Amino acid sequence: MGWSGNQTFFERSRISMRVSFIFVAMAIAIFTLIASDKLIDKMAGEERQKIELWAQATKAAASENDVVLANDLVLQIIQSNESIPVILCNGRDSIISYNNITIPAGKSEQAYLHKKLSHFKEGYPPIRIEINDDKPQFLYYSDSLTLRRLLALPYVALSVMFIFLGISLMALLAERRSEQNRVWNGLSKETAHQLGTPISSLMAWVELLKTSDVDASITQEMEKDVERLRMIAERFQKVGSEPKTENQDIREALGQITDYMRYRISRQVQIHLRMPDEVVIVALSAPLFSWVIENMIKNAVDAMDGKGSISIDLRAKATQAVIEIADTGKGIPKGKVRDVFRPGYSTKTRGWGLGLSLAKRIIEKYHKGRIGVKQSEPGIGTTFRIVLPRRDEIPQA
Repeated sequence: MGWSGNQTFFERSRISMRVSFIFVAMAIAIFTLIASDKLIDKMAGEERQKIELWAQATKAAASENDVVLANDLVLQIIQSNESIPVILCNGRDSIISYNNITIPAGKSEQAYLHKKLSHFKEGYPPIRIEINDDKPQFLYYSDSLTLRRLLALPYVALSVMFIFLGISLMALLAERRSEQNRVWNGLSKETAHQLGTPISSLMAWVELLKTSDVDASITQEMEKDVERLRMIAERFQKVGSEPKTENQDIREALGQITDYMRYRISRQVQIHLRMPDEVVIVALSAPLFSWVIENMIKNAVDAMDGKGSISIDLRAKATQAVIEIADTGKGIPKGKVRDVFRPGYSTKTRGWGLGLSLAKRIIEKYHKGRIGVKQSEPGIGTTFRIVLPRRDEIPQA
């Protein structure tokens, strides 16, 4: 008992450490984003200072009396910039020169540059350059490629961090579900173990009754019930393990379960079983499949308030075995048809609403089939359909 308590403590500690790690990772991500923003602002300011420095150099060059020479010096200063995209214009937005802008193949140079110019105008304010007092020039610029990459870097890093956090949270939730499953599995196995002793005792009492003057039909039905209890205990024992399926004639399983249920439901409920004469081989886990049919019969009896008829029809198709279970009960409202297989859904005051949910899992996961509501009408009844893949192999007798 002490070891179990220590195990729980260590598991909780491990989960707490993982949660703490997630919060620390989030804090690091936020800190990284803030620090990157500050660095980007600093680099943007430095690029602005470079542009202004070039502008001052052009003004110094403009002090030359030779205007042509001054313009040449301005262009040389602009061309010396190897990273920041710039466009030099006159007062009428006519482009004089540009640098660090690549014109895409097949596009008009002037059209593309004017489009870039419009984009630059939406960003930083231009730097005014006065060579002639009456003819000022304007230097427009944008962020360098390095700065643009740095702008994207924190968001990429943040995205990767959130993906990592999402995976961590999913792993944490999966571990918690796994822990819960281990608890339920252990409880199921313990239940099966505890049922073993009374079931063995009941089997002994049935054998004793056989030697007395008790009607043989009574002991036969008691044997069926004890065998049923043994099968239930076996199901509990195998919870958490993958059930094994065997190729067998599905008609035998349907016949056995309907014969068993006929004597254990209201006498005012009639069960009609119709099956083809041909052998219908399906890969079945007999205990689980029998439980599905039993659960659906019980649901049908409840829907009819213990009075009506249940029809079970087996049809053999080329590659499928189709089972339709119809009752004359209350029916399912149209808005609730999709909810009947949802865990927790129930129209009864007792039970957990897990029957059809488990039936769906058994049919679809373990038998590779399908189960659904074929039709339902309030006041008339409901028809469920189960479709299972057929097998060609015929079991040896």
